[in-house]
Amino acid sequence: MKKNITKVLAFAAVLAFSLVATTQAAVPPPPANQFVGFPDTVFANVSEADCRACHGATPPEGVPVDTTYLPDRHHLLIGTAIPPNSVVPHPEFGTSYMCFSCHGLTMTGTDPGNEFEFDEFRNCSTCHTDASPHHLTSAAQIGDCRICHGAVVDNGLLPENREVRNGVEVPVWLPTYNPSLITPWPSRKNGDSASAGNCTFCHAPSPQQATGLNRGFAIDPMSGVMVYNNADTHHLPGFMGDNADAKCSWCHPGGSPFPINAMSIRTCQNCHGIPSLHNIQYDNTGDGIMPGQMDPWYGHIGNNLDCMGCHASSAFGASAADIGNTVPQINSMTSYVIIEGTEVDVELSGFGFISRTFAGNEYVATVVLTDKSGTTYELAPKSVSPTSIEVTVPAYLPAATYRVVAQKADKVSRPEILVIKPLVAIDSADIQNNGDIVIAGQGFGIEPPQNVRNLGVEVAGAKAQVLSWNEDRIVVSAANAQAGQTVEVLSTFAVSTQLTGEAAPPVVEEPPVVEPPADKNRGRSKADEKSNSSRRGR
Repeated sequence: MKKNITKVLAFAAVLAFSLVATTQAAVPPPPANQFVGFPDTVFANVSEADCRACHGATPPEGVPVDTTYLPDRHHLLIGTAIPPNSVVPHPEFGTSYMCFSCHGLTMTGTDPGNEFEFDEFRNCSTCHTDASPHHLTSAAQIGDCRICHGAVVDNGLLPENREVRNGVEVPVWLPTYNPSLITPWPSRKNGDSASAGNCTFCHAPSPQQATGLNRGFAIDPMSGVMVYNNADTHHLPGFMGDNADAKCSWCHPGGSPFPINAMSIRTCQNCHGIPSLHNIQYDNTGDGIMPGQMDPWYGHIGNNLDCMGCHASSAFGASAADIGNTVPQINSMTSYVIIEGTEVDVELSGFGFISRTFAGNEYVATVVLTDKSGTTYELAPKSVSPTSIEVTVPAYLPAATYRVVAQKADKVSRPEILVIKPLVAIDSADIQNNGDIVIAGQGFGIEPPQNVRNLGVEVAGAKAQVLSWNEDRIVVSAANAQAGQTVEVLSTFAVSTQLTGEAAPPVVEEPPVVEPPADKNRGRSKADEKSNSSRRGR
């Protein structure tokens, strides 16, 4: 059974995907079908449009990113330590993240009293300027590949996975025996890179483009991915070139050029060893992975033809040990952002969540969440099928960014990201008798600067004067505020509600009562007045 898949992947420049409608998979390869792990393409020197192709509102199927959580992931960094190799554009503000570590400000005019506004910050390349942002992280720089790629690779570069043999440091899983006739070569086995027994038999754009740098690409007809050869995918992800921290010795311990002979595969096995290679398989039928009983060319152990592709022999398939605990893969989740304090059921879709080995042992995945500090939370599934897991994310998890993996024994998927946002809420916003507005709630965070546009408190779209600011109570003054108007708290996480109450009516003071002046004639009779008048006439 084959799946008909149409994908739109709008990449520009060196990283480009195409719209392909096909009923035919790449069977046999090259190129290898691009459903397991990250594509055999080049994520380097990308533009903003390239970033948005995956980190946009509608990422391609199987790409483990979701744009809705990107601002939240960045905002949750506030107050945490800035790690080495960070691309933070304004490190002068301190060793911990704050708003202005990332956001530049521009004055809105020449008057010193004018407001500032944020510089453009919805452009990934403003901060992520290196050839390959994905490989600038501290983990990537020390060779911790599994943290992003999952168990499709091995971490043979890490000290804890190495030992000394005959004075040479090697990964612990490196075979102690010499390569044999069935040991794969990276390429050029028997002088032919396109033949079985070479990694390039499958992992190449075409037989003609199997080796050498800058040989171009071919489009995988099943996924639409622009597939590059191994030389390009290993030289162009940001580790090489003029980079002072170039990692050439990871693949070229004896220097360049890389010798191609029977022993060459031992260097590759630092990262691509037997523990990973013998457990890579796509479930193209969706009903579970059965090693040796699948359609060929969808992985490494699905069919005897897959064994022959690597080993140029069917003997491996017949005598395989207990391998087949395949690497699971999460392609999507029903929720990427959850509010702190809420219990939410989340369904993970992908493949390889249930698998069986050649020996008949069954492995069933669980889900593990890991926060930035390394604290892990294992979630027991409510239900599991080969292509779906349902778990309940508990309400007690603190606000943080979590790596989410499906795990079967020592085999872990590449991670998805789950963001648990702080609970930010306004319980009430009341106009007081004196005209001030008291906003009560939770999660307001720290007070932002008053002179930055679109931060602070706005009432009916107009900025209010902040009189006091606490985590759960803000007091502002806003002229002519009225019940029913919208009040917005604009801090790290925004929240709004409707105003209630009203200011007391102004007190109109009555003017003082002025008594009329006393009448000097009051109390006298007319006879007295006439007598006085006659006297004055004398």
